[in-house]
Amino acid sequence: MSFARRRGWAMAALLSLAACGGSVAPPVALPPEATVGFADPARQAIIVTAYSFGRPSSLAGQPAEAARVIGQAEFLAVELATGQRWIGFAPYVAQEFAAARREWRGVIGIAPEAPPQAVIDALFATRGALLAGDRRAAIAALSPTTVPGGGEGAVQRLAALPPLPLAARAASDAESEMWRESVQIDVEP
Repeated sequence: MSFARRRGWAMAALLSLAACGGSVAPPVALPPEATVGFADPARQAIIVTAYSFGRPSSLAGQPAEAARVIGQAEFLAVELATGQRWIGFAPYVAQEFAAARREWRGVIGIAPEAPPQAVIDALFATRGALLAGDRRAAIAALSPTTVPGGGEGAVQRLAALPPLPLAARAASDAESEMWRESVQIDVEP
């Protein structure tokens, strides 16, 4: 399917969502420390999540790294569904991220209704505190409104993150779409 046709379908879907009274998620952003060394935080998040979720052992015993990866995945769950630059992606990628979000939120204990930006901010604050060796601050960063069961349990679950097959699939498909789009852009006159 051509880019123009996919874009047309995506725009039609957005217009029908708006007509039905649906709401579009507010934009999200990664904190500056999440993007050090990379000009494009979204592409970085796609690459990092695809690698990390595809190799769960890379996160074993690494709660700070797990917090970063889950924070990036939270970002992608919104960004890939609403960002104009991703209109050329196959629509199932955003749907996969929506399903994967339920998976990782359930595993960590993040409230299903927690706003994505609050989750991103909490996870990156937790990461920063863990990297600074301040476990108490890491636990406190995961407030009861974001993690109803408490930050202590969430930090423990981040340290022992199980394989997340839905997240692995979503991130892998996003990476494939990103490279497909890059190749398509490079070859088009």
